[in-house]
Amino acid sequence: MSLRKKIAIVVGGFLAVFGIITAAISINTSRPKYEYDASDGWTLINQYSGRSTTVIIPAILGGAPVTEIGPGAFAPTRDMRFFDTYIGQLSTGTDQIRRITIPKGVTSIEGAFAGCSNLRDINIPSTVTSISGTFSGCGSLKSITIPSSITVMDGAFSYCISLQNITLPDNIISMDGAFTNCKSLKSITIPKGVTKLGDTTWGTFGNCTNLETVILPNGLKYIGALTFLNCSSLKGMTIPDSVTSIVGGAFYGCNNLTHIALSDHITLIDDNTFYGCSSLESITIPNGVTSIGASAFCGCTSLAQVTIPASVTSIGKDAFKGTPWANTAAGKTLIAKFVPKETSNDTGQ
Repeated sequence: MSLRKKIAIVVGGFLAVFGIITAAISINTSRPKYEYDASDGWTLINQYSGRSTTVIIPAILGGAPVTEIGPGAFAPTRDMRFFDTYIGQLSTGTDQIRRITIPKGVTSIEGAFAGCSNLRDINIPSTVTSISGTFSGCGSLKSITIPSSITVMDGAFSYCISLQNITLPDNIISMDGAFTNCKSLKSITIPKGVTKLGDTTWGTFGNCTNLETVILPNGLKYIGALTFLNCSSLKGMTIPDSVTSIVGGAFYGCNNLTHIALSDHITLIDDNTFYGCSSLESITIPNGVTSIGASAFCGCTSLAQVTIPASVTSIGKDAFKGTPWANTAAGKTLIAKFVPKETSNDTGQ
């Protein structure tokens, strides 16, 4: 037998097996299918496939109650392999789902429904305590009710670009990155149990371009890096006196922010905190602040008035670069007082 024929037979056999595997999986996705681990008293759902627009998750699988829906269980695609070789991805059908009912008794759904792009309606039972990453990328979700049992929701609604309305229960204590790229969200009240808006790649409210109103609770202590990155509809904000730290870039690119009242208990205006806030007209630095970081107000082209207390002992490079204030005689004199000579030319002097 020629080498060419042998190769043809091998390739043909591979394609035949591949076709059988593909057909088998495709057939299975035509009706609901659950892959799960079950033991005495609990069941973990690892994978769902099916093409129904409405899914009612069963309360019992494998003779045990469903207690957990694992990360990626409803992912719209899954890896397909031939033995140990990665072939590609196959649709699980979950991108068709519009409505999901979760049974009472489920305690964990972290990351379970990420990427369900057509999901519009879901109930969360009061037995669930964490929804971290659960609805990331659910681009059709417009509103949702969060039960009071939820305490952790880090990254829960990132990239939910249609989300407009949400009320958060007071029991929530952690929500880092929860609303990144929620471009339709207009207002939010942070629960009183939240003490920090932590550092994340794109900020807790990063790129929420329609966000107009944010109410921060007394008790909040930490506003992390890039928290309000490019929130271009924010016009004003009051930082409660409980806040002691505002980390670099917290209001980066908030180009319609005209006014902000800072906490009296912060000691540092960090690097890039108000970078590109081109509508900011005035700022009063609280007594107790000792340092204004590099580029802290860079690009604040409307900044005509700045009040700096005697407690400030250093102003970083480019802190007021591109601001009208930096070009006034008083501004130049004040900046020169703090900025080392080798960097003074970079501050508009």
